[in-house]
Amino acid sequence: MRGLRNERNYGMVNLVDTMVLDGVRRTKDGYLAAFANVARTGIQKYRGSELGRPDLGEVMVYRPAEEVFHKDALKSMAHRPVTLLHPKEVVDAKNWKKYAKGHTGDEVVRDGDHVRVPMVLMDAEAIAAVEKGGTRELSMGYSTDLKFEPGITEDGQHYDAVQTEIRANHLAIVPAARGGSKLRFGDAEQSTSSMKGTTKMSKIIMIDAAPVEVADELAAAVVTNKIKALTDAVSAAEEDAAKKKKEAMESKAACDAAAGEIAVLKQQVADAAITPDKLDVLVKERSEVIDAASSLLDKAFVFSGKHLIDIRRAAVSVKLGDSVAKDMSDAGIEGAFKALTVGAPKIGTKALVDTFNRSVPAGHTVIDGDVRDVAFAENQKYYTNAWRGKAVQ
Repeated sequence: MRGLRNERNYGMVNLVDTMVLDGVRRTKDGYLAAFANVARTGIQKYRGSELGRPDLGEVMVYRPAEEVFHKDALKSMAHRPVTLLHPKEVVDAKNWKKYAKGHTGDEVVRDGDHVRVPMVLMDAEAIAAVEKGGTRELSMGYSTDLKFEPGITEDGQHYDAVQTEIRANHLAIVPAARGGSKLRFGDAEQSTSSMKGTTKMSKIIMIDAAPVEVADELAAAVVTNKIKALTDAVSAAEEDAAKKKKEAMESKAACDAAAGEIAVLKQQVADAAITPDKLDVLVKERSEVIDAASSLLDKAFVFSGKHLIDIRRAAVSVKLGDSVAKDMSDAGIEGAFKALTVGAPKIGTKALVDTFNRSVPAGHTVIDGDVRDVAFAENQKYYTNAWRGKAVQ
């Protein structure tokens, strides 16, 4: 990174990187194309005046890998205008036609500590400057948030400031390179016989463990990126399918659980159904409770519509008091009621039968509780004896 292009702007500075133009080729349309190293990580040296700090002498600026290779930084290097020399202003839609001589492509890739970008130079004047004028180097113009925070890198190098928020604006063709031999556009090991002739830059890539030869590094990058995109798409589809399968299994489990609950509820409803036998038991129990409670409760007490536990509680309250009965559990009330009604006189339905039994003369019985027939027979006997003049007993 060399040179301050513009003054500070809300904490941002505009800088340029310079790389050697190499490994270029002509297209059939006469354009000049290449695959350039346009950025790298590490520390670079600046003058304080270049960074808007004339009070400082030499400043060591650090470009961390996480900033250089950040997805937004890499994305900003695609589809940038290529200019002949650096414009004195930021390139935008208003002045693009004035400055643009070509453009970068979208296959931005990481190459070790460097970032490689495909580019094409389309303007005849700019192409002539490269081929005949020796203007064969590249310089990336970009903005960055420069933070003056001294520190030491992992490999022990000292720095005074850190670059963050790196965003490319344009790529310029310039005459003088200051980026060093490793910062060149293309591979240093590739041979170029003539910019106007055919350049041999074949590249071997591996596809499913098989070596495949492609035309050049740009083609290799395109193929590699496309394969990665397809692989990522397949992985995403597999993850989505696995997620849907899991959701389906969870849904089936929920349905099975609901079916089990429904089966239990149905059985509970069936168990709670009132059958004739159950009705006889309920009637007998209610009759016995009413008989027993009647010995303790007032004659005006209304049994109709009350649950058995309420009848028992009312009876217990009469004997033990409301303050005691109200705090007793249902089980406690049942125990107290049973104890209080042991041997209690029966005045309910069974008591009525017992009363008629006591009125039947000696030697007579009530068959199946048929009190009506016995009473009628006794009444007939009474009037027969009276007609015969016998003493009525």
